[in-house]
Amino acid sequence: MHHGQEIYLFFFKYGSNGIIGAIVSSLLIGSIIFLSCRLIKEYEIEDYYHFLDKINKTGSKIKFNKIISTIINMFLLISFYIMVAGFSAYISQELKVSAFIGSILISSLAYITFRQNIEGIIKINTVLIPFLIILIILFGIISIDKTSNIESLNISENGNWFINGVLYGSYNSILLIPILITLKKYIKNNKQIILISIITVSIIILLTISIFIILDGINIDISKIELPVIYMVSFMGKVYKILYGFIIISSIFTTAISSGYGFLTNCSKSRNTYKYLNIFICISGTLISGVGFSKLINFLYPLFGVLGLMQIFLIIKSNFLLSIEKKT
Repeated sequence: MHHGQEIYLFFFKYGSNGIIGAIVSSLLIGSIIFLSCRLIKEYEIEDYYHFLDKINKTGSKIKFNKIISTIINMFLLISFYIMVAGFSAYISQELKVSAFIGSILISSLAYITFRQNIEGIIKINTVLIPFLIILIILFGIISIDKTSNIESLNISENGNWFINGVLYGSYNSILLIPILITLKKYIKNNKQIILISIITVSIIILLTISIFIILDGINIDISKIELPVIYMVSFMGKVYKILYGFIIISSIFTTAISSGYGFLTNCSKSRNTYKYLNIFICISGTLISGVGFSKLINFLYPLFGVLGLMQIFLIIKSNFLLSIEKKT
């Protein structure tokens, strides 16, 4: 979200309807947080596989769990590829050099990092994310005087703002559940769950509107810019540009490491497998990044959004059954 490409592809190009789509997406994410936390609390979920067992009441649990875990691993790998592409897009856009140089650089750094202890690097995101949120909202406020009438934006005929809202919320939910499970010790009661959901929805909506305002101040064809928010920030002053650029680069790198490491540890049964997979994802990441950051997001995120709908359906169904159990 912090680079603006997702918001443009999923929402901004639909004009004012895109804002409604973003609100739909935010409400969906908030609902998933509430329903998932409810199940985690009631069933005292220990890990993600335990969660899958609880939401899948059919006789084909093992097969279903393998399907979902495969989707998770593929999502982690794709996220790594997209972060490599995002890093190379930043290098190309800001330094005016070949994107291939950026992809080689981040893939090489990732390869070296995967061979080390990466816990500290992953934890950096917990510090960066609050700064990103504050900066994006600040840039949105600064950009208010540059906005035009959002109603006048051309609305694309290819796609549907409501479907895009659902898919955006759905693909974000794929990795949301494992994160919520790790936070289970902080979940005390339903009131707390509701509060967490409301705060999350509010932050997402505020960030989305801020990015809408930033994008609306761009006076050239946004579809030709890989990282529109960074492009716009470059006009706000050198200090803002350097600060935001540093945080973006750090965030992209740590997210790439987190996603890549998650894939490697989930799929490696031995040290040799880990070593060869490390080489594979770094080389393939360099090659696949050539497709382009925006193209990868435009194709792969909706695809995983469709796959995520299966999990959402089971979460809703499990909550319905839980409510029936409580009444009897």
